[in-house]
Amino acid sequence: MQKNEINSTEIDDEKTDLSNLVLKIYIGTYSGSIVTIENKLKDNLTKSKQYSFKSSENQVKTIVPNSNFIFTSGTDEIIRIYDT
Repeated sequence: MQKNEINSTEIDDEKTDLSNLVLKIYIGTYSGSIVTIENKLKDNLTKSKQYSFKSSENQVKTIVPNSNFIFTSGTDEIIRIYDT
């Protein structure tokens, strides 16, 4: 059996480019809406895009985003999938 080795890479803060990183916050509301706040870190959180949409007639309890979809579920026990 061959042993796999993992080499950790040290991150140098001066050389790491964070300007393209985007912070996305997803909020589920009691009224069934999904609110999304999106901001590029290079803008120091001063310029943000905000949008919302109605996901359910009931409370949103779970939001699971990935790179292509947003999965939501609520008190109605229905899983909804949205294309991002």
